[in-house]
Amino acid sequence: MKPPTRQFFASSLRACVVAVAASLAWSAVAGADVPGAVSPDGLEVHFLDVGYGSAQLIRAPDGDALVDAGDAGHGAAVLRYLRARGVRRLAWVVLTHFHPDHSGGLRTVLEALPHDRLYVNQDPANRPTSEDTFDEFMEERGLAREVLRSGAAIPLGEVRVDVLAPTEALQALDANSRSIVLRLQYRDAVVLLPGDGTTRTDAALLAADPARLRADVLYIPHHGWGPGSTPEWIRAVAPQLAVLSVGPSRWPAPDDAVLARYEGIPMARTDRDGAIVVRSDGRTLTVSTERGRVSKPFAARASETR
Repeated sequence: MKPPTRQFFASSLRACVVAVAASLAWSAVAGADVPGAVSPDGLEVHFLDVGYGSAQLIRAPDGDALVDAGDAGHGAAVLRYLRARGVRRLAWVVLTHFHPDHSGGLRTVLEALPHDRLYVNQDPANRPTSEDTFDEFMEERGLAREVLRSGAAIPLGEVRVDVLAPTEALQALDANSRSIVLRLQYRDAVVLLPGDGTTRTDAALLAADPARLRADVLYIPHHGWGPGSTPEWIRAVAPQLAVLSVGPSRWPAPDDAVLARYEGIPMARTDRDGAIVVRSDGRTLTVSTERGRVSKPFAARASETR
């Protein structure tokens, strides 16, 4: 993987100057993300580097949670990452949808770490075909799971975790369109995790409640390619930082046309930055990367619309 280039970070800084409200300035610091077993004082969202896949560790003073775990080839790396940070138990695990680049690594993680709840976007028994083997693993281990729908909330101490999708209408669509979409709020700070949502997911969320989409940090859906990230949806989210999880793959990701829609929004990418960690005390946020980049603190503002 190529290291982040001066041009990349210079572009982010130029975008910050143009878009003052989304000011995000980076500096280089050795050991920006040092593993440790100490529980965080506020919210931490770790965007793991799992190549062309998706995995997010959510850390709060009251517990840890995991959203997806990359493909099967990255399961051991995800587990090592969690253990290096002192994660010994997961309050809950969310599988946004049954595609191998999101679910493949979960088997390794769940065999090693206890968890209290497992949430999925659809009961595997209701799917016409098996899209990966994780549902077989759940059956083998007798893992209880709960199907999430829009309107639900998941407990994680002071962090409010709302389920925005899938809506009832999205249930009849393809696996990506019915991805679980999570809105994390810790005091004033908001992070939006839309899985592999598509244009149809965007439309359903915009129709339901556009104000609920506003977020300080946005995980770019579907690795920055394919249908999704419509201009209207990006405007509704109005993120101060966009995070892209991407790596080598047979798919044309990221798509330049999709990335162009995020012009003017500072972006961090796992293929260039390694793991990306967003930390918040509920009033301000900071971003650090595995490869030594750290942002200056910026004020949370997404909750101002609520």
